[in-house]
Amino acid sequence: MKDPEILEIEFDKIYNTLWPKVYKFIYFRIRNEEEAKELTQEVFKRLYIQMEKDINDQKYTKSYIFTAAKHIVYDLWRRKGNKSEESLEELNQSGFDIEGKKDMIDERLILKQALNKLSKDEQDVINLRILIGYSVEETSKILNKPCGSIKSLQYRALQKLRKDLSKGGLLNGK
Repeated sequence: MKDPEILEIEFDKIYNTLWPKVYKFIYFRIRNEEEAKELTQEVFKRLYIQMEKDINDQKYTKSYIFTAAKHIVYDLWRRKGNKSEESLEELNQSGFDIEGKKDMIDERLILKQALNKLSKDEQDVINLRILIGYSVEETSKILNKPCGSIKSLQYRALQKLRKDLSKGGLLNGK
C-alpha cells in the first residue's frame, strides 16, 4: 500500500495531465457532455483504485486509462443498445438554428458518414492519432497493437476518408 500523500500527488499529476484528453476521447464517442464528464470521472476512479492497491505500473498508466475509457464507452453502448444520436428535428426544437448552420451541418454529416464507413480499429486510430494527437507509440500501447499496424490503419483510414470526402465535395482533387 502506498503512502497516501505520495498517492495523492501522483494521482493529481496524472489527473491534471490526462483528464482533458480522456474527456475528449470519450466525448468523441458519445457526443454528450454530461455523460462524457461522468464516464471520465469513472475512468479516473478506476485508476485511483489501481494506484491505491499499488497494482498499476506507472509506465503503463496512459495505456491503462485509455483502455478503461474504451471499455467504459463500450459498456455504455451495450446498456443503451447502441450509440444515441440527436436528430436534426430535436436540435431545432431545442433552439439550435438549423437554417443558419445548414452548410456546416451538411459538411459534418458527410464527415460523420465517411468516418462511420471506417472499421472500428481505423476509427480508433484516427481518433487517437489525429483528433487527440497521440504518437504512434502511445496509440500502439492504448490499442494494444504493433506500431506497424497503427501506421497501416492510419494510412488506410486517411485514404478512405480522402476518397469519401472528395465524393462529398469537402475536398478538392484526389
